[in-house]
Amino acid sequence: MKLVTTMRVLFFILGVVTTISTSQLFKSCRDPEPTPVAVPPSAEQVQQQKVLAAYDQRIAALTVQNTGLQQQVTDNRAALNRTKRKAATLEAQLQQQVADIPAITDTVTLLTNCDSIVQTAVAFAASAVQSDSLYQQLTGTLEQQVQNRDSTIAVQQEQHNYLQLNYDRNLAQQQLLLSENLQLHKDIRRHRVKNRLLSAGLLLLSGTATYMALHH
Repeated sequence: MKLVTTMRVLFFILGVVTTISTSQLFKSCRDPEPTPVAVPPSAEQVQQQKVLAAYDQRIAALTVQNTGLQQQVTDNRAALNRTKRKAATLEAQLQQQVADIPAITDTVTLLTNCDSIVQTAVAFAASAVQSDSLYQQLTGTLEQQVQNRDSTIAVQQEQHNYLQLNYDRNLAQQQLLLSENLQLHKDIRRHRVKNRLLSAGLLLLSGTATYMALHH
């Protein structure tokens, strides 16, 4: 009777051990692979977007300014061409009036011609002054345009350097995360193998104990 009771207790313990080991074995087989989870943008990414947006705004403003300067250059050149044509006309008129002086014998006509020469000379001088002013405006506008383009190039270079810096940093972080991810997968596989070996060992131990109990 005592032997029967001992056998029952032993079989109960073996059953519990077998159940635990089997459940551990199936649990390790059912462990899901880690799946990627959508992560919202970090504070650093938000800051990067703000910085890039600021660069884009500066470049856009410089582009608009450059368009205005280009229009000024076009207008100044057109006005300068008109002034040159007007000056050429006045110069030819003045030369003709001076050439006509020896042929004039009438005093009234001579005085009238002299007045015309003075008026033409004044208009020619005013045209020359206007031409000089337009040249100065054109030169100043071209200088501003050069400075504007230099500023645009500088901002674009800053943006490129910023993007390159963040690219290098993100690449380093990605490599680090990849290494950590690989190590995590190794740890998971090691854990599964360990669980399976433990379960197999418990099953073998329970089988051996059952065999020994049945043969005593």
